Amino acid sequence: MSVSRVIKVREHPNKVLEQLKSQRELKELCDVTIKVKQRSFLVHRNVLAACSDYFNKMFTTEMKEKYEKSVVISDVSPRAVGRIFDFMYSDEIELSTDSVKAILHAASVMQIPDLLAVINDFLSDVLDPPNCLRLRELGRFYSLDKLTAKSQNCILENFEKVASQNDFTELSMAYMEEILSSDELMVASESIVYEALVKWMRNQLDERRDCFPRLFKRIRLQLIPAEYLSAHVSKEPLVREFHVCRDLVDEAFRFHLKLNKGKVQRPRKGQRSETNAVALFSPTRDLHIFNLESRQWSYVTDANMMTPTGSCIAAREVEIYLCIGDQSRRFSSYANGTWTNETQIPSIRCESQAVFVKEKLYLIGGHNRSSAAYSDILSYEFETKKWSTLCNLRSPRRGMAAIAHEDNVYVLGGYTQYGASTACCLVEVLNTSTKQWTQKPNMNTERAMFGAVLFNERIYAFGGIGNNNIVLSSVEFMDVDENIWTNLRTEIPAELGANSVCRVGNRVAILGKEKKLLCFDPCTGTWRIESQVLPSVMRAQLVAMHWNDDTRQ
Repeated sequence: MSVSRVIKVREHPNKVLEQLKSQRELKELCDVTIKVKQRSFLVHRNVLAACSDYFNKMFTTEMKEKYEKSVVISDVSPRAVGRIFDFMYSDEIELSTDSVKAILHAASVMQIPDLLAVINDFLSDVLDPPNCLRLRELGRFYSLDKLTAKSQNCILENFEKVASQNDFTELSMAYMEEILSSDELMVASESIVYEALVKWMRNQLDERRDCFPRLFKRIRLQLIPAEYLSAHVSKEPLVREFHVCRDLVDEAFRFHLKLNKGKVQRPRKGQRSETNAVALFSPTRDLHIFNLESRQWSYVTDANMMTPTGSCIAAREVEIYLCIGDQSRRFSSYANGTWTNETQIPSIRCESQAVFVKEKLYLIGGHNRSSAAYSDILSYEFETKKWSTLCNLRSPRRGMAAIAHEDNVYVLGGYTQYGASTACCLVEVLNTSTKQWTQKPNMNTERAMFGAVLFNERIYAFGGIGNNNIVLSSVEFMDVDENIWTNLRTEIPAELGANSVCRVGNRVAILGKEKKLLCFDPCTGTWRIESQVLPSVMRAQLVAMHWNDDTRQ
């Protein structure tokens, strides 16, 4: 009998590399000389072609260098090239903050993916507030996505330190506007943002004067105390020079005097109050609010609060958005006791899902109450107040769950047909920037009409309705990076079924089939029954919020 097996010799690649390195040192079998300014490097074409897309194209296509014994490379450092060639013949390279820029440039010219990835990691590791502006520019210039993203986060999370540096005043107007517009800016006070803008303006006042009104609009003046507005902002010469800026300051004063019922400006990341309560939106006029700290109920009566079954809700910071899926197609926001009507939803849309990604709201799937489930995803632009179609789902979907994570939207489970009782377990991810879909591992259980939350880079799916209308009380979770679904094994104190969930601080609030408001702690895996709820709000949707006496005004 013939026996066959594949045997892998793990040391073989390293030994081959060692032999090639030795041949290069002894100048044996080298077949090309690379000249960089006054230095020459005797190397092997096959090694360079194997490591570098630049050299691979040069030596395998009909370029003239393919037949030459000597090749000249311009605009790179000889010392950097020498280190890169050493890297090609080994598995290591020494990087320092002094040498890395020259090596990065040469690696980019020679198109060496492995080395570019190493440099990307190195620069991301040495990133800090004093160098994040420079490294962001470096990352953008050389298309180092990881470095660019980490630099951006460092700038936003350490804005006060970054704004004190000289490099800050050299930022472009476009990037300055991007920073001032960001919800993720970590500042204790909006006055810090205002002072940074004035500093940036004064650095090149003559050239930048005309752009001040546009940038000043990005300052959230409602978040600046009236005393500071009066003592500093209203007296700033640039503010006094432009009537539109003076008008914005006057509006802020009216807001502080509670004379302005217009749109409330959202706090930035460093100014937000932690959520401590859940609001229960239901088909009644009453908004039921349960404070998880005091364990007390409060009630607000308002016809605008009525949320027909099948509607969906999205929240961010101090604002709550209702997407009413019935004939009214109403889309409105609620903040600090004030309702604002936004642009009507283009079509009747029930059992859809709404999520925020950055500055846009996405309305996903649903049905029209008569025939078919939708397959489109609508996006709403708050500045233009316009709806548009972003793209289509891979299949029609209703009663699913949706989770926002960075630029992505995770669409989980649901029904793929109108009127069907067969749920699915699909997990698909949409990159909202590229409009590209990625298939992720299916959930362990088919689910529809269920709640899902993101907690510490982990997606949780709670209960729902399974195939043939089976009531589910199971919970499963998936780590975003690992893409493996695991069933939660802790005992659940109440039946879940069709439910609504939201994250409240370090807990998850759940309103399910029974007359109980539950809380789940993902850190400890423990459950707690918080309160009974009234029958009239059994089909309510939960939204996390910060609640105190001031919230009611």
